[in-house]
Order: sequence, then C-alpha cells, then structure tokens
Amino acid sequence: MTIREMEPEDLPVALRVINEEGWGYTQPEIERMLRLEPSGSFVYIDKELMGAITTVVHGSIGVIGHLVVSKHARGKGIGRALLKHAIDYLRLRKTDSIIVIATNEGRPLYSKHGFKVEREVLCKHFMIENAHAELPFSKAEPMLRGDLKRVSRIDCELFGDDRLALINLLYDEYPQACYKLVEDKEIVGFSMARKTATGYDFGPWVCRPSAYHAARSLLNATLSACGPGKVYCGLFEENRPAVSITETLPLFKMWSTMLMVLGKSKCYPHIDQVFGIAAFELG
Repeated sequence: MTIREMEPEDLPVALRVINEEGWGYTQPEIERMLRLEPSGSFVYIDKELMGAITTVVHGSIGVIGHLVVSKHARGKGIGRALLKHAIDYLRLRKTDSIIVIATNEGRPLYSKHGFKVEREVLCKHFMIENAHAELPFSKAEPMLRGDLKRVSRIDCELFGDDRLALINLLYDEYPQACYKLVEDKEIVGFSMARKTATGYDFGPWVCRPSAYHAARSLLNATLSACGPGKVYCGLFEENRPAVSITETLPLFKMWSTMLMVLGKSKCYPHIDQVFGIAAFELG
C-alpha cells in the first residue's frame, strides 16, 4: 500500500474511479489540475489504484479538488489517508488556508480533519437549447489577452489570493467565451467559460457593485458564445442577484454543497461581487 504523486499514465484509471460517483469529469480537466499543480495530485495504490485526490495552490490558499475512493475499497481508511497526505502537502506549500467544496456525503470526513462549514454553494446545471443559444446582451465586451492582468487583480481581491496562472489557463482554453464589463475605462466585471466533453463550465463570473445592472449581460454573452448544450455553474446561495438571474435559465439539475475551510478564513471575502465560482476543484 502506498500513496504517490499522480502521473499521466494514471489518468484513465483515476478517471474511472472518480466517475464511479457520476461526476462526469474528463481527462482534460484532470490534466488542468496537473498543469496548475504538477506535484499536487495523489493516488492510493494497493496492487491497483484504489483512490485519488487532487489539489491546487493559489498563493496562500490551497484547494482540495477531487477526493474519491473506489466503491470496491470503502471502509478501509483510504479517504482519510489521502486527505491527510494532501493537507500535509498543502502545508508544505506554505498555505495557511485550505478550502474544499464538499457534498453532504463528504462533510463528516472533512469535519474530522478540522474543516469548518463557511457557506452554502449551489451547483446548477442548465440545458441551453437552440432557442436560448443566442441570448441578448449589449454591455459585455470580448475579453482580450491584454486584459488578463487587470482581470486577475480583481479576481485576487475577490477570491482572496493571486490566481493569475488559473486566469491565463482558462482564457487560453476558450477565449471566445470570455467577456468583460468596462466603465470609465475600468474593468468592473468579467465572466469566463470553457468547453468540456459533456457541455460547458461557466465561471468565474464577477461584478462590481456599479455593474450589478449588467451582470445578466455577462452571463448572456458567455452563454451565447458557448451555444446550445449543458452548462455547469457554481454560485453562492447568499448572492441573491446571482441566484435570481440564473433562475431564468432552463434548469436541468441542482444540488447544494458547502464551502469548508481549514485554517484561516480568508477566501471569498466579498461574495456580493462573486456571482459564479471558477469550479469546485479550482476554487
């Protein structure tokens, strides 16, 4: 029995274990984690791969992403061992705050390791049909590569630490679905999305208070760039404007999760401006 770093050749088996739970993740999404944090994902081996966990570091904030154990190996302490290993790794990376977005099933494990529930996060899946593919927008403008440092500064303030590497990576993946709001030559909002094997991931989606009136324009612009298909979005239940706007879209599925924190509570200090998060595994 051993825990070691995840390697590219582990991906097919790791994905099979992850998707036993119905998450629907694909190889490019796990590869994204490895590009952001090459040494931060781990597998549990007992003759064969029995579990996996991914992490990413944004400055002083660490994020626990996927933590899964094969359904054939439950009750053996594998999840606890993987979580402890990941926490130790993130502490070695000098993080003083570790976050995870946990399902109800996962909350007891995280609680036993000292994580505290901070706030509710809704996961919404929308099914955008052809009739809804081109939604009206007028205020949102295409985001340009030259905007990324300014976008990252806003994201750093609202997330709690620097995520420039993530912002650059998400833009490179699908620049045509990245939009901004500009007032008096200043960026006051932005949204990003990227294509997946099962649809589109939407987020981050951010608006300054002066731009609340145009938050829907950002959403519509990004979804129009994506086109028809399933859209995945995570948002804070406390951000009522975001919840209200998304209630106008054709809902396919929704469930509630919890943002849990180990260490300092410093992530998302201004959720009134965070209309949608990047992704559960990315923070």
